[in-house]
Amino acid sequence: KKKKKRERIKKKGKKRKEKKKERKKKKKKKKKKKKKGTKGKKRRRKKEKGKKEKYRKKLQNFEQQCKLISYLGHSMKTGYKEPEQRPMGFELQMNSFLNSDKGLTECI
Repeated sequence: KKKKKRERIKKKGKKRKEKKKERKKKKKKKKKKKKKGTKGKKRRRKKEKGKKEKYRKKLQNFEQQCKLISYLGHSMKTGYKEPEQRPMGFELQMNSFLNSDKGLTECI
């Protein structure tokens, strides 16, 4: 009887050890899966940051164009002025407005 009890206890101990090993293996697999997922998220975040920066720049350009239109409209209220009588930087801004691809269509 004692031998049988000892054998049963040994079997239970072996089963417990095997279950622990299986649990450890599952945890390792889960960790590996988590690591793979985080790499993808980091890549997506980088792409999203790039997109955000891109659209911020577009927005800044758009705002500058709108400000340029209002400035030109304000400084050109009266009739024709000689180039010497125009405000400083007026010619530069006028040329940048005329050379822009989108010009009036976006801001109006």
